[in-house]
Amino acid sequence: MIRQPTAHDHFLLVSAVLMFSQSFVSLRVVVPEFGTLWTITLRVAIALVILLPWALWRGFEWPRGRRTWGLVLALAVLNVILPFGLFTWGLKTITAGEAALLFGAIPLFGLFVSHFATGDDRFTIYKLAGVGLGMIGIGTLFGVEVLSGDADTLLAYGAVLLAAFCYALSGGIVRKLDGFPPVRLTALIYLIALPFFVAATYLFGRELAAVPSAWVIANMVFLGLLPSGLGYILRFTLIPAIGYSYFSLAMNLLPVGGVMLGAIVLGERVTTPMLTALALILTGLAVARIRAGAEYH
Repeated sequence: MIRQPTAHDHFLLVSAVLMFSQSFVSLRVVVPEFGTLWTITLRVAIALVILLPWALWRGFEWPRGRRTWGLVLALAVLNVILPFGLFTWGLKTITAGEAALLFGAIPLFGLFVSHFATGDDRFTIYKLAGVGLGMIGIGTLFGVEVLSGDADTLLAYGAVLLAAFCYALSGGIVRKLDGFPPVRLTALIYLIALPFFVAATYLFGRELAAVPSAWVIANMVFLGLLPSGLGYILRFTLIPAIGYSYFSLAMNLLPVGGVMLGAIVLGERVTTPMLTALALILTGLAVARIRAGAEYH
């Protein structure tokens, strides 16, 4: 039974937002030192340190039947393998704040996925208007790079935006796996993805030139334990208690958190196109939520 959020729930929500927002900054710190493949492999392995004991304690479950296995494999590809690869590669080039802004498209993409993948979350005029505003905001970032002719940054934007789209698609698959215990499902898709990343790192990963600094190692451990590990546990604890819509409203603050932390921790410059994109994305999300109050729970 969904209940009204308590002060404790709000504390957990703020903790989750801060964790996921900091992940943009941590990746920006880690990727230049470890490279794309090592970063992903270590992140997934460290996450399993948290998720696998939790899943085993709750009673691990394997998928039953071809259809369920197919959905789980598709989820591993769309929720871990592709987005982790695209997102981490993109952050070699763009700032944490820019990546956070592009990830603000996930709820907007999710409106399309929900419309076509479910029967109970259809388009409204407000949702379409919200998507339009958000896409204009994202187009503001792309437009600057098109005019400047910076192909590398444009490709990185595209990779991160495609990663966001993968996450949105994976949400539709999760709806079809409604009966599968969520934390155990997360541990399973990490178990499926890890051998792929280990093999890719062995074959194509660069050799680490030197032992990374304590700051880099701390950010690497943070990525695995908190946003990838504990972050999922918080997500799956809060959603059944207070409802997915309320949780999503809090996660809409990720672009704000990512931009602010990028500026504070890394000294990243906040440009006028970034502020314009942020305003349009947040306005679009607010417009898309009009008349949604009755549907939240």
